[in-house]
Amino acid sequence: MLIFYKIMMNVFSENYVPKKLLHREFELNEIKSIFDNFDKYNMGTNLIIRGVSGSGKTSLVRNIITERQNSLFISCRETKTAFKSLKSMFNYVGKRHISDLISYIISYLKENRKILIFDEVDKLKDFSEFIDILNTIYRNTMIPIILVTVKFNLTSLMPDDAVKTLFFEKINLPSYKSSEIKDILENRIELSGLDKNNIPSHVVPLISAIAGKIGSCRVAISIFSRCLQRGNFDELFIKKVYEDLEKEDWFGFYQDLNETERNFLKILLEDLKPNEVLGAGYLKKRLSEYEGKNYSLARISQIINLFENYSVLRSFHKNMGRGGGRKRYVKFFSEGIYKDILKSMDKRVW
Repeated sequence: MLIFYKIMMNVFSENYVPKKLLHREFELNEIKSIFDNFDKYNMGTNLIIRGVSGSGKTSLVRNIITERQNSLFISCRETKTAFKSLKSMFNYVGKRHISDLISYIISYLKENRKILIFDEVDKLKDFSEFIDILNTIYRNTMIPIILVTVKFNLTSLMPDDAVKTLFFEKINLPSYKSSEIKDILENRIELSGLDKNNIPSHVVPLISAIAGKIGSCRVAISIFSRCLQRGNFDELFIKKVYEDLEKEDWFGFYQDLNETERNFLKILLEDLKPNEVLGAGYLKKRLSEYEGKNYSLARISQIINLFENYSVLRSFHKNMGRGGGRKRYVKFFSEGIYKDILKSMDKRVW
């Protein structure tokens, strides 16, 4: 009985990698082609895999590397910095100077050619420096590099010369539809060996509809797993679990922001009400005053892009005529998002 329980819960764990990935066949084949070309020609395309949280990015990569022996994988969520990520990936135990590590990696890859895969690169605190290091490694080895991220503007955060050299292709994973999440959840239940008759009929459709609002398969599986552990499939309990997960996600989002981005969010919550709009010029002035620095509109636009990619904001442009030019404005993605962020932010982090 204990063995069955462990197998069952493993199927609903975040690290479980199903042999068959539903509704991701096209993307899977696109990524596999990079691995195939690397096997044939010993070189290949650099790639960025982009998608919102829960869209299956990590599962796609892990599905491939479990059946291949031509790659190295690291999650940057745990390592946080370029040095720690590369050190961990290559089990480096030499000198702590970054130049020594880079030399070691280049020598290693010339002898042991492996595709390099960095998951959750948006968690790196020194992302720009990290890309410079990858640029050096790639110039000397021509080893394919795959980056996995939730940030759709990732290349705009890279040094220009690295962008030109690495020339990343991109695969965008769409958010899952409710019907697709339902298929995946039903498949996981079948793989777990659970008796479907013991699961109330409203459970899978309700969880799929809730998780479908943000297109996250991960959220659906997490909700079902918690309900299973508690033996509670009541509708109110399911909604309570979802609210708790939302709070965790928003707090995690806040924790991953740098100080300037956190201050920008504070200004938004102080000055921007639901269904109202603010101009990028106003936000530039407020953030510059708040931090005592003179921010450019390009930097403000970059920050807006970040919050837009996380579905916190929507932005649009207005043509102000011959003298005014084109100006950018923002509003909260929805009143619900505004309320969710307010509810999720523990006062201790402000």
